[in-house]
Amino acid sequence: FRSILKESGYRFVSYDELFLYPLKGNKNVLITLDDGHFTHWKAYQEVFKPMGIKPLIAVYPSIISRSRYALSWDQLKTMHSEGCTIAAHGYTHYRLDDYFYRRQNS
Repeated sequence: FRSILKESGYRFVSYDELFLYPLKGNKNVLITLDDGHFTHWKAYQEVFKPMGIKPLIAVYPSIISRSRYALSWDQLKTMHSEGCTIAAHGYTHYRLDDYFYRRQNS
């Protein structure tokens, strides 16, 4: 899927790039992984890491290393040391649409 996006002019960016550098154009892609599910480890190791993609991983800290369906702290530390951004997950999913961005930028 990376080659299809790349051939279409898209570029994968990290969360840090959004704040450190002005992004050019409107074909930037940030991959986000939600909840800290254990399957994120395999996806990162087998798909994202070989492609140089550094996703933003939003986790519920209270389940990390405590639930059989969650990532471990060691896995998160490894992903962070390799350039992924780790964030705390909220309790709800807010709708992020044009209204939200207009409010934030006015």
